[in-house]
Amino acid sequence: MDALFRDDLEDEVGQRFTDSPEFESLKDDIASLLFEINGQISTLQQFISTLHSLLERNVANTKVVENIDRKSIQKIRKVGGLIKHLNELVVKVDSIDENELDKTQIIAREKLVRDSKYSLQEFQSTQRQYANVMKDINNRAKVALDQEEEEQRHRNEIDSQQQRKQGHHNVQMVVEREPINNEEFAYQQNLIRERDQEISNIENGIVELNEIFKDLGAVVQQQGLLRIK
Repeated sequence: MDALFRDDLEDEVGQRFTDSPEFESLKDDIASLLFEINGQISTLQQFISTLHSLLERNVANTKVVENIDRKSIQKIRKVGGLIKHLNELVVKVDSIDENELDKTQIIAREKLVRDSKYSLQEFQSTQRQYANVMKDINNRAKVALDQEEEEQRHRNEIDSQQQRKQGHHNVQMVVEREPINNEEFAYQQNLIRERDQEISNIENGIVELNEIFKDLGAVVQQQGLLRIK
């Protein structure tokens, strides 16, 4: 009886303290990636909040918006790369045979997959929010640019009329002012085009992440089947 009890205890202890260096390494790498990803997402959400505030105050065409846009795009690209790497690690950790893991490690693996799926969902949601607010800002900028163009055309017509009436007295003044307006107008046009392209890239990135989401969903489903068995 004692011998049988010792055998059962040894089996239980052996299962509880199964050594899997690969799992522990992957677990640490995934946890580290999730920490960085979630931190970047949090910063992006703060940027989005600031952009909404600027939009409400009708100050969309400012250097502040340009700086936030530039930093946000950099972070979105960075997180996109981190997410892809995360998916690779999750697939690896999921491929480890369950017999090589103890119960604690199995539970930890399930949690890592759930956390990874949640972070991916948060990133997709954040990307959509960012794309939407930038669309609003860009649309507002387009309207303002059209108005500026119309006002400039009107000013040019007035200047032309005055020149015809007064001769060429103000020609030099117009020549000095026009290039500055044209340069700013061209800059704003180019900025709007760049933002449109950025928004399109973000939307394409969301579609690409759907494939990763499917992979993680398959892993979660597979874990559920294993628990049932």
